[in-house]
Amino acid sequence: MASNLNLQIGQVVQTTTPTQFDQYTDERNVELAPGTIRVQLHAQRSSFSSIITAIPANANFINVPLYGEQVIVFSAISGLTEDSKTEQYYYMPAVSVHGQINNNIMPFIQNIRVDSKNYTNEGISSTKKTKVPEQLSFESRNIVNIQPYQGDTILQDRFGSVLRFSSTHRNLSAYSQKPVWQGSTAADPFVALTCGLDGAQKSGYFTVENPDKDSSLIYLSSTQKINNLKLAQRKIGQQTKPLTSYTNPQVIISSNRLIFNAREDELVLVSKKDIKLATPNWSVDVDTLVTQLEALVTAITKMTHTTGVGPSGPPINIADFTKILTEIKRMKQ
Repeated sequence: MASNLNLQIGQVVQTTTPTQFDQYTDERNVELAPGTIRVQLHAQRSSFSSIITAIPANANFINVPLYGEQVIVFSAISGLTEDSKTEQYYYMPAVSVHGQINNNIMPFIQNIRVDSKNYTNEGISSTKKTKVPEQLSFESRNIVNIQPYQGDTILQDRFGSVLRFSSTHRNLSAYSQKPVWQGSTAADPFVALTCGLDGAQKSGYFTVENPDKDSSLIYLSSTQKINNLKLAQRKIGQQTKPLTSYTNPQVIISSNRLIFNAREDELVLVSKKDIKLATPNWSVDVDTLVTQLEALVTAITKMTHTTGVGPSGPPINIADFTKILTEIKRMKQ
């Protein structure tokens, strides 16, 4: 068993059996772990024996490499067999040889083909040195990198979505794209999850989150205000501080449609102050709405009319209104 970690670089091989995406066994009839790939090691690329099986180094974080991308592999003890001395190759995420987000595919290093007799159901697709391998379902597109800010932790996928752990940055002069969040205290945390960055498929060196144009987003702030997020309705209730000036912790969710689905229990909305509802025709403070409804029903129960013999009595269906009023009062905090 090797005592030192030996890192090697290899190229993901295009195979007729997509071992990354289904359940298969190798030539020894050992079940392959989820995410298994075939890799041709660069150091021995003149020999068919240099094509090895590798599994993700971290099963909790899998970045599925494309055929033709370069990965770093190393050998370590395997738990897939009963033999404690058996070693297995493991791979780390693809090397950004092009410095691109969407893909880092290279033409195959040499024209290789492995007979299916050597690898059970694993005939490698015929390729040429200058031919880019065909993918199983992946389709490439030009994706612009997200603008990083010093100290950020960013997870950006190949397709235009990103998870950013950031903070308030005071000196922004060095950045070509400025963040949509701003705060007065440096290093206060800010988190942004975005699906479908509007600028990801446009030209430019960097892009940045744009809450008005990105497809779907969730922002978690601590002390930041949000500069450009146009709400669907202009009026959103009385005494509501706008996003451009609100600097207390808040969560912002925005998309074309939102569905909150409580499959087995209540949907609970609790507010320290009030709940605002805004539609094209109405801008409602829930507290005010229910208070006015209570006042209306109370007035109806006391309503009388002048008649020729004096004031009328209460409405003949006063019991109905009294019941409604009782239910409304029951809702009071």
